[in-house]
Amino acid sequence: MKNKTKEILNSSTIEKLLLVADPQLIDEKDEDLFGLITRKDGDSDKQPILRQRFRNYFGRTITLYRQNDIEYLKLDIDMLESYVDDKRVAIMKQTQNRPLSSIFRIVLNHWPSLTHPTRFVKRLINELESNLILKGDSHHFYIFAYDRINITNRIIAREYLPQSILSIDLDQKRFIYEISISGCSYRMGVNRIGYIVLLLDSATKMAHLAIFPTPRRYISLYLYAAYWDLLFD
Repeated sequence: MKNKTKEILNSSTIEKLLLVADPQLIDEKDEDLFGLITRKDGDSDKQPILRQRFRNYFGRTITLYRQNDIEYLKLDIDMLESYVDDKRVAIMKQTQNRPLSSIFRIVLNHWPSLTHPTRFVKRLINELESNLILKGDSHHFYIFAYDRINITNRIIAREYLPQSILSIDLDQKRFIYEISISGCSYRMGVNRIGYIVLLLDSATKMAHLAIFPTPRRYISLYLYAAYWDLLFD
């Protein structure tokens, strides 16, 4: 397994992505005493450029980005929202003159897309032709595989991976994969937290996933409490 990991990482056709959900980019200036803690622990107060960089990329509601062999279509579809309303028109404006045609076509949306009613999912998949969906609303990690033939969903991983690196074939047309990104901050109220590493190989059209876990929530909270106790003792 170590040799396989090294081979993947050293490949010249690999694009390496770090998937981060719920980073500590907070900027609360009006929380009185509690604000002293959140600003001290937050990343945005120390590096405001991170906030601005995030807004530069994700400030627009619906937009299409290209990077080498990857296309990112950022959506803004709520959990209970229909795909056949004005939101669909806005999406088509982004894709009609430059349709998704790269090797990797990734949809970004806060809410899940594949658990909507069948009519919604079929139109979304058939019109956008994405092969991967990333979302981060639940703060938990899981991978859904949507079968376009049988019109069914199945979970292939939840909370953790069955092996250190999970490989997914994105070249086939039958399955669409949706990855829920785990939160990386203990503030989100879930026990398992960490970062997701996504390796996209343009030669094999494979996606390889790994999880970089961070200390579990309660361990982080205990250490955090001990730190502040020593600081103000």
